[in-house]
Amino acid sequence: MTMKVLPPPPVTGPPVFRPNLALAGSWERERQRHKRLLRQCRRQPSGRNIHDLRIATRRLLAYLGLLRTVSSLRVLRRSQKKLKKLLRLTAPARDARVQLRLLGRLARDQRHPGLRKIRRQLKARTRRLARELPAELKRCQPTVRRIPPDRFASLPPITPGPLLRLKFNRLRERLRAARTGETSALHQARLTLKQLRYLVEIILPPSPGQALKPLEQLTAIQSALGELHDFDLLLRRLETYARRHKPLAAWLRPRRAALRRRRQALRRARPQLAMELAALLPPHRPPAAKTPA
Repeated sequence: MTMKVLPPPPVTGPPVFRPNLALAGSWERERQRHKRLLRQCRRQPSGRNIHDLRIATRRLLAYLGLLRTVSSLRVLRRSQKKLKKLLRLTAPARDARVQLRLLGRLARDQRHPGLRKIRRQLKARTRRLARELPAELKRCQPTVRRIPPDRFASLPPITPGPLLRLKFNRLRERLRAARTGETSALHQARLTLKQLRYLVEIILPPSPGQALKPLEQLTAIQSALGELHDFDLLLRRLETYARRHKPLAAWLRPRRAALRRRRQALRRARPQLAMELAALLPPHRPPAAKTPA
């Protein structure tokens, strides 16, 4: 089943935010949570700690994107730069752990000499990145500074509708480009979807015990695209190692067609982006025609 993104219908948009009331407290809670996870990751860079830190980083970036629609404060630009650098630093450690876990799930004959060698290399790479990560995190100083409440109070009201529409349209374009199945296009669509998802979580948080259906759609598509991206990275690493290691090339040769079929199955398993996602957007009003003088 191919993924289809439907055009947004004219519906009522989300409410207007006053930053001093709606965002100051939640921003500070997210900032403190990010600071705590950063300390944990410096002490013990496990897979869970790295994963949680990256999620908290993306959530803070979503807050900053919302705040920067009404403000050009220098502290916001500096914080955004630090957080993006943090994502780049933690990406290799995250990818190495995911590839090692995926290889163990994918290949049942773990005693094959080709697989033993690539598993040893992936384990060594994972350990090395885990040793280097705390020092890199300390060196780049990615801690986000506190924004005083009076700064929030001085900001004008935020209308998140235009930003939501911009992200939605960008997601629609990138999903359309990702129909070719190229790894880079799928990855860009996944990144845009994450930005939209965390923005939606901030603007329309679900009630206790009740999930927001459009948010479930975003989470499901993000998971499917994430699994496909990890699978692509592992396939690329297997092909690279197979050029230098004959036992792995021998293991990969009869299985290459099955791996490609599995990738196609992952592409077809992507859920459909439902029309309810468009209900988050404000009504689209075309510009009024100019009357001749």
